[in-house]
Amino acid sequence: MKKLRGRLFLSVAAVAVPGIFSSVSAQSFPTKPITIISAVPTGGGGDTAVRVLAAKMSTVLGKTVLVDTRGSGGASVAGVALVAHSAPDGYSLVWGTSGTFVTSKFLFRTMPYDTLKDFTPISLSITQPSFFVAHPSVPANTIRELIDYARANPGKLTYVSLGVGSIHNLIGESFKQATGTDILHVPYSASGLSQVWADLIAGRVQLFFPSYANLRQLLPEKKVKALAVLAESRYKHEPGVPSIKEALPDYQPLTSWWGVLAPANLPKPLAERLSTEIRNALNDPDSVSKLDPLGIVNVGSTPEKFAAFLKEEIDFVGGIAGRLGIKPE
Repeated sequence: MKKLRGRLFLSVAAVAVPGIFSSVSAQSFPTKPITIISAVPTGGGGDTAVRVLAAKMSTVLGKTVLVDTRGSGGASVAGVALVAHSAPDGYSLVWGTSGTFVTSKFLFRTMPYDTLKDFTPISLSITQPSFFVAHPSVPANTIRELIDYARANPGKLTYVSLGVGSIHNLIGESFKQATGTDILHVPYSASGLSQVWADLIAGRVQLFFPSYANLRQLLPEKKVKALAVLAESRYKHEPGVPSIKEALPDYQPLTSWWGVLAPANLPKPLAERLSTEIRNALNDPDSVSKLDPLGIVNVGSTPEKFAAFLKEEIDFVGGIAGRLGIKPE
């Protein structure tokens, strides 16, 4: 009987101790530097945000949080895959966006990672709405006027994107589909943002869907005009620009977002600890003072909400890709 009790105690302990250790290790975490692989190009709002986040977390946690920028393209994919195949201990994280974790699924036949299987979502960290902008020569000052003009002049207007499958491409094609308009798509390379702006300002292309961080200095100079913000409501930094919902109530706008993920099977207490630290770091007044002027909205979601968001986003973008006939290559 004593032996049986001993076996029973050891059996119960074997189940209970890992949970205790997970909780304790989450509280004592970290004991060494953390690396965030950034799968976004340098210079944009997402790049600024991850550096602000890492600096604030380094101060609070007492351990260095490094940002390893892999940019876009093949280097970015390799960096994300590296995290996917790392130990689920909280020391290897990845910072990415829709292109990293959602649209790539519908563009490439083979990928070295699966968003829903290979990662533990930690935090939907920030969002940044896009704007619908036009060259001043376009004879429309509202979305409704633009739709009327585009319908009367099929194929005459052009919109520009940073490549097939980019958020700009998805916005442009979903807008065309929702409004029954014929607007020519002009894709640039993923690194061609400076050329996009040069051609838009010169009037060689007419329409674009940039983030506020890339737009804010051009609006006062009237080099482009904003017809709408692609969001549910007006944007606090540009309250004079209507929401696209005011013209198209049923239109579902795509929003630029960035988030943090860890390798799959990260213990729940550690995921929750990281999520809390990210939320606190983003909402720190010093962080807000750096990010708010760029139009960045701090979200800092829970792991559960980010996981649900990713599934919804994949379904939504997959629906757009299917309707547009976009095939993985």
